[in-house]
Amino acid sequence: MQAWGLQIPGGGVEDGEKLEDTLLREVMEETGYLLDRGSIKQYGCVYERRKGEQNDILEMESYYFFCQVHSFTGNRNLDRYEAEYDYQIGWLTLQEAIERNRQIVDYHSCPWVIRELVVMDSLIDRCYQRQEE
Repeated sequence: MQAWGLQIPGGGVEDGEKLEDTLLREVMEETGYLLDRGSIKQYGCVYERRKGEQNDILEMESYYFFCQVHSFTGNRNLDRYEAEYDYQIGWLTLQEAIERNRQIVDYHSCPWVIRELVVMDSLIDRCYQRQEE
């Protein structure tokens, strides 16, 4: 069985959509959770440039947010590829997520793991900085 690692919910911005609205929609579609709009705070952005799937170059900006879950509806609307990968909903500590993603060795099949690790490591660094203050 292939290990795919942990992927934070996300996706593309639709025409005319604000980042906050994209976050609300993507989390709902991928997890079935409704977020508390008032709790949304932008954490940061990761710029990624890597080889694409068809010998092209993929360039992408990924925005990350802190937010609170409002409620769970259970209604998911996965894209076809998400359903094929059998995306599952799960709650992990930050350290558990990092450990799981560090076990991935096939970056060709899931190159996004590198991006997610950059963000998770940044969060760990932020936590340690706060503890030292």
